Amino acid sequence: MIPEVNLIVSEVDEVYSPSKTYCLDLFNGRILNKIDEIEAMKQAILKVLQTERFENVIYDDEYGVEIKRFIGKSKDFVISDLERTIKEAIEVDDRVLGITDFNIVNDSKSILKVSFTVDSVYGDFDVESEVEV
Repeated sequence: MIPEVNLIVSEVDEVYSPSKTYCLDLFNGRILNKIDEIEAMKQAILKVLQTERFENVIYDDEYGVEIKRFIGKSKDFVISDLERTIKEAIEVDDRVLGITDFNIVNDSKSILKVSFTVDSVYGDFDVESEVEV
């Protein structure tokens, strides 16, 4: 005889792991204290944008951004593909709900200023970065 089991499955709200991490002082090359939630998200995105994808064996193939593939390409090509490249790198993080207000300013011969808003599980925040072409 096989026992019968009645299982009751209820909906569970999605739970996110704590985002507590060390605060990196990149300017002075030090580790300061710990940060959490939005500040940790800002730092995580900064690290992703500064890491070339497929170049460091400590990261999996989804971590980082493919900026080196723009070397030798025309500025028009870089501008046309930069938004997709950055979104693809950042949206791997399951704490990122979306990226909006993406803006590229081309006011220099070799620098593109990029800004966008990240919608995360902890709230929205703005990111600004520069890409040399």
